[in-house]
Amino acid sequence: MVFVLMFLIGTILGQDYPESHIPESHLHDSNNCYGYALGRANGKTSGDAFCDPRTTFAYSIPSSFPFVEDSELEGIKVGDIVVFGEIRQHPHGHAAYVVSVPDPLTVNNIGNIRVDQVPYESGTEQTYVELSDVIYEQGQGQPVGYHIGNRGNKIRTTFRNSFEHGILHAGQNKFGVWITVSHGESELYSKDISLPIEAIDQEYGDYMQRYQEWQRDKDPGYSSLNPLTVTVDNSRTYSAVFAKEFNIEFQNDFDGTGGGQIKVQNVIQNAPYIAHVLKLDAITAQALDGQVINSIIYNFDHWQDGNTTNPRTFAPVDHATITAYFKAELHVFISGPTYRQPDQIGTFTANPAGGTGTYTNYKWWKRTEGGVEYPKAGYGDQLSGDGDLIEPMLYPPGVWIEQTRWEGSLVITQSYPVSFSLKCRVYDSNNDTAEDTHYIFVPGGGDPYPNPDVNPYTLNVKLVPTNVTLENNYPNPFNPTTTIQFGLPETQHVKMSIYSLQGKKVATLVDGIIEAGFHQVRWDGKDSSGRQLTSGIYIYLIESGKIKLAKKMIFTK
Repeated sequence: MVFVLMFLIGTILGQDYPESHIPESHLHDSNNCYGYALGRANGKTSGDAFCDPRTTFAYSIPSSFPFVEDSELEGIKVGDIVVFGEIRQHPHGHAAYVVSVPDPLTVNNIGNIRVDQVPYESGTEQTYVELSDVIYEQGQGQPVGYHIGNRGNKIRTTFRNSFEHGILHAGQNKFGVWITVSHGESELYSKDISLPIEAIDQEYGDYMQRYQEWQRDKDPGYSSLNPLTVTVDNSRTYSAVFAKEFNIEFQNDFDGTGGGQIKVQNVIQNAPYIAHVLKLDAITAQALDGQVINSIIYNFDHWQDGNTTNPRTFAPVDHATITAYFKAELHVFISGPTYRQPDQIGTFTANPAGGTGTYTNYKWWKRTEGGVEYPKAGYGDQLSGDGDLIEPMLYPPGVWIEQTRWEGSLVITQSYPVSFSLKCRVYDSNNDTAEDTHYIFVPGGGDPYPNPDVNPYTLNVKLVPTNVTLENNYPNPFNPTTTIQFGLPETQHVKMSIYSLQGKKVATLVDGIIEAGFHQVRWDGKDSSGRQLTSGIYIYLIESGKIKLAKKMIFTK
């Protein structure tokens, strides 16, 4: 504890020593082998008036004297510091200043190297001692290497970061671990040595600072390599140039609800998504149309600044949040019972969503599915509103008959035991339209209720349409299953497939010879391998001969 305090005091005082002192941290109220060798390697000699190595204490040999790990001491020269011990710091290990090296130096005459030293703390200076005697006296075994010392003039090298704070790496220790220096710090190195340096990405001032290049003195663009090895040839300043990194958050707004996806740099990401952009760089984002949020289809409308360019390139000047605003696409689904007994009243309601403004107009159609519905005295199809009964109509099978009033709800008393479908079209303030169909099973009569024991996608009827037909699936949106109805005027090969909005086929529902008539098939939101698909918009396509019909449906979870 006493030593640590002394060392810290010495470090602080060492910063204020006059130039006649060695630049490394040291004390003068004691001595040890490291302080002595360090003073000698800085060119100090015994009796120096300001910094006598005989009274110099140091904790270790600093990185400004590069370390060469070599027990055979190949390349050691006069002015270097030979060191012993795996732990080369006070009070461990040993250091001695080299004053003579045999020529040539071989593994057999290493012991003839001559050194000057202080053998232990508070010891007396010893000069021109053979290394073999040092090895014997210290009991440290063979040396582990040497620090390159005073072979000539020391050269001061300064390290800087362009943001004027933080740290860098300059040099490595014997274990290959980087030595950390602070911004603006200078170190003394021997001339012509190779010095590895490294810039470090780091946070400062609310930004991540990202390395760009090295400058040497005032030479911009000196090197883009990192780490970089430089040759210490003159007193120089190496500056690591950095760029601020901005955090750019991309988000969607679906009528106040977030989430969804957005494409950033041509990659689809879940929103919100944070991208990292360097100062002066640009980034491209694209808002994605056709996203389904809470069973509503949304398309891009504008960015938060009112700009409608899509995709769009942004050049941020700081951290930022960029919002894409979406407009809901008009759609409607019919709610109401799917099973009614003859003469049982049913209420069916159109539920529009999305679009623009208010929903001003509705149109309804009815179609019988299993047989002809004949007029029946005392009964009729009744629309909500004034409650008046409407004259019963003749409904031929498979033909849509427009109802006579445009309102959001429809009340029907089915007067004949024939199953039927309803269709509603809704209009918004822009006169955009959306439609939905709803199937109601009524037992008896034609009885078109599907019988999966007979055929999984054929209705139990023999009615034949005049053209190939494809109806809206119901329910829509759906989870977990939906039903798709289609009609064939003659027996023929039919293929029905499901596609994603990207055009990828994900499932085949029908592929074979199908008899003439009305049919239906169910889909459970799984692909051809039985894997559950993600929620979203899908296209169902029927192909029969040269005829292709397609519609959209929404799968929700």
